[in-house]
Amino acid sequence: MDQFFHGRLVEQITITPADINDGYAGPDAVPDDPGEVLADSAYQGDHFRGAVWSKGSPLCVTATSMWRRNEKETLAVL
Repeated sequence: MDQFFHGRLVEQITITPADINDGYAGPDAVPDDPGEVLADSAYQGDHFRGAVWSKGSPLCVTATSMWRRNEKETLAVL
């Protein structure tokens, strides 16, 4: 995982309620000065991205996981 984060530390996390779609959390899930925001693919929508950008920070969304029996099957669906 270090190849993606280059030794950077996660300094703060926000947990959203289970009864709210992650992508709709938007401004409530972003602190005032978040720095670089790393999020999973549930947060790739414009609503959350806009909330992060409005606070002057970049958003880095990870790829959606691919579950298959092996690497060959996974690469075939990409």
